[in-house]
Amino acid sequence: MKRARELDPFGITVNIWLATTLYYSRQYDQAIQQYRRTLELYPEWSELHNGIGNCYAQKGQVKEAVWEWETVLKLNGENQLADSLRQAYTTGGYMGYLGKRLEQLKARAQTKPAAPLDFAYTYARLGDEEHALEWLERAYDERDPWLYLKAEPVLDGLRAEPRFKDLLRHMGLLP
Repeated sequence: MKRARELDPFGITVNIWLATTLYYSRQYDQAIQQYRRTLELYPEWSELHNGIGNCYAQKGQVKEAVWEWETVLKLNGENQLADSLRQAYTTGGYMGYLGKRLEQLKARAQTKPAAPLDFAYTYARLGDEEHALEWLERAYDERDPWLYLKAEPVLDGLRAEPRFKDLLRHMGLLP
């Protein structure tokens, strides 16, 4: 990825995938730096803040993570949603924030198709292994192209679970 960036230093795809690769390899500080460099090139690309937020969350810097995720929502014109999540964080900390996020995902699922990975990652961050695994299985059943079971750090707490290993086997990622 670094070589690709040398060949195409301003390419959005190359820059995002370099940052994402650093995130998946648990090099969070380097990933944050790369996401920020990419933001300098593409300040309107709100999802870069999501990547930064994910890095901060994995580092345990939840205040910074929440701020970045709030930025994504505000840049996408979802100010009311951002404000309600900020309030949940202010009153209930990170677990309050995640609980409110889950509540909002459920409400949205009433009118739009649910994104299984949004649910799975939120449940995993909450430490609810049962529900996280249910949503991962749903993502698998729906053939979600973003189901990076072996790489996604949010799922590290699930790796010892037999159902998680079964998913890896079904995907041909374990013998």
